[in-house]
Amino acid sequence: MVNIIHMAHPKCPLCSNSKKELLYESSLLSKSPPSGLFNCTSSHYGMHGPIYHCSKCSLVFIVDDTNVLQIVKSYQDAQDPVYLAEAGARVKTFQRQLDGIEPFKGQRLLDVGAYTGLFVYLARKSGWVTEGIEPSSWAIGKAKSQYQVKLTRGILRAGYFKPNSFDVVTLWDVIEHFVDPKLAMKICYAYLKKRGWIAMSTINVEAPAAKILGSRWPWLMQMHRVYFSPVTMTKMLAQAGFTNISFRPHIRYISLGYLWSSFIQVKLPDILGKIIIPFYIGDLFDVYAQKI
Repeated sequence: MVNIIHMAHPKCPLCSNSKKELLYESSLLSKSPPSGLFNCTSSHYGMHGPIYHCSKCSLVFIVDDTNVLQIVKSYQDAQDPVYLAEAGARVKTFQRQLDGIEPFKGQRLLDVGAYTGLFVYLARKSGWVTEGIEPSSWAIGKAKSQYQVKLTRGILRAGYFKPNSFDVVTLWDVIEHFVDPKLAMKICYAYLKKRGWIAMSTINVEAPAAKILGSRWPWLMQMHRVYFSPVTMTKMLAQAGFTNISFRPHIRYISLGYLWSSFIQVKLPDILGKIIIPFYIGDLFDVYAQKI
């Protein structure tokens, strides 16, 4: 943990440049943020610290005085029953993710930020030998009770597993939560076998939707510390040692009730709210890269 402590005025996490331009001012009203800010299904869209743009490599990231230990504590304490209520939709999303890694033909898979263990459970059912890492005590308990999945409690770091142990490492909607995502990628690289693959999904800060909405883009959130584009993602993966980098649109499934309540905050009738639909407006992508 000590090597990724967040400093008050950090350099760019990608190129280490110290020159940066303010992109969006802080929208937090106080230094005591509301509870649930770091829940997976947090409804605190648009609440964030000051967001900067690197003047050299164009990476976008939050700069504030939040210490990484405070962030980790928030994830450890997170409880998120809404996530469980959306399990049916998440099964469809994760099945698409499984289809995306199926061509890699491996046996051992590590899921980072496994939360309630649903993806680990589905991957195991598909024939993978699975491991998962998750900081939330609540989520680890649900993984055991809901899916009979045992997860390693903690955040991604060296020492949990032997180097060269996995054919695939997955980080679904996770990499943007790291203060030092390049270090996270390097740790994943070390855990992977030769010719193993990393598979991730994240938000695209250069997408047309993000540009049009600007400060109203809902993915600007305190728990999202770094905002990638395909260009900056490619650069960071390459610096971590990866090659054969490719992208595809990330399509997720959500219930109509969850979508409606999250953005319109009006409850739909149950019969409509349970309808599951694909959701994609072009600002999410999946990325795959290989260790050579």
